[in-house]
Amino acid sequence: MAAHPPFRQRRRPRPGSLDRPVNSRMYRGTWLLVGIPLLISAFTVSHPRPLRAPTLQPDFDGATAALTARAFVNTNPDRVPGTPGAANATSWVSQRFAQYGLRTQRERFHAKIPGRGTVELENLLAFREGRSNQIIVVVAHRDNSGASPGANDNGSGTAALLELARSYAKPPAPPQPPEPNHTILFLSTDGGAYRKSG
Repeated sequence: MAAHPPFRQRRRPRPGSLDRPVNSRMYRGTWLLVGIPLLISAFTVSHPRPLRAPTLQPDFDGATAALTARAFVNTNPDRVPGTPGAANATSWVSQRFAQYGLRTQRERFHAKIPGRGTVELENLLAFREGRSNQIIVVVAHRDNSGASPGANDNGSGTAALLELARSYAKPPAPPQPPEPNHTILFLSTDGGAYRKSG
């Protein structure tokens, strides 16, 4: 009688081998590491409440800027560069800067104006010193072509410049507001209505 061959016990392939490339224990462990924090965050996330409205008034007051624009163009309707009206407009803006306690400076120069030839122009600079000597420049031209009072070109820009300057005013008596991080230059230019485009 022939003997049966010895029984060969079938062994399970080793994890990570070609026969068994996926290690199920590793996947179960990974899902525990990732899944538990996801479940916790899903039950703890809530919608944030809306921010409360600011209690402080904005530094830039649009109504005041509109009144300033009206007063500027009504007082100085003719601001053609090189004319007495332009000089009056420069003095008007300079007085406002002085009321805000800003150090002012005038710069005169000559430029060719179409139809008027070479004209003396005058820029007006007002400084609000800050903690840094780096300068932020805010610019608006104050002249017009003489065709109209120029409320939009550029009485509105001049008024906005003055209103921004007012928000950085230095009152003569304490308490003094904190200095801005940068020095701010408010620049009121002349000849902007005749600037060549392009």
